Amino acid sequence: MSKYKFFFVLILLSLIICSQSVGKNVWTVVRQSKTETHFSSIQFLDKDNGWIASWSGIMASTKDGGKTWTPQESGTSNWIFDICNSGNKLWAVGLKGTILKFSESAKS
Repeated sequence: MSKYKFFFVLILLSLIICSQSVGKNVWTVVRQSKTETHFSSIQFLDKDNGWIASWSGIMASTKDGGKTWTPQESGTSNWIFDICNSGNKLWAVGLKGTILKFSESAKS
């Protein structure tokens, strides 16, 4: 077997092996938004409760693992870059120095 045939067979076997293992982790579309916004961040507190933020300051929450989303007033129309949680509070940061804090009892 020539050197080129050997490399061709080796590459072909590698592709076959890789293609079989790639199929185990697959992205699944859970829901596509009917809004014209672009989402920029998502944060889940547990398997059911999560938040999503957008370029236009729109935020939404879910209590069923992302099957349904409820819009939440963020108080800004600035792009929200990221959401993170700390204890019972959620923090969000965005364009023009926007910093948001949310807790179950009150928003500020």
